[in-house]
Amino acid sequence: VKRTTYDEPRLTEMVELYRELGFEVHLERFNPADEPQCAECMKAAPEQFRTIYTR
Repeated sequence: VKRTTYDEPRLTEMVELYRELGFEVHLERFNPADEPQCAECMKAAPEQFRTIYTR
């Protein structure tokens, strides 16, 4: 399930939280095309962001 997109340090905090809650966590590089309504500020440095997926 796609959850959200973050950069550090919030990314690590959220990954740890999901794991503590018992979720498997998978990270993918941020793709601005996947979130056009919210990606303007992220387009400047998309390599810094990861999208969190859980299962």
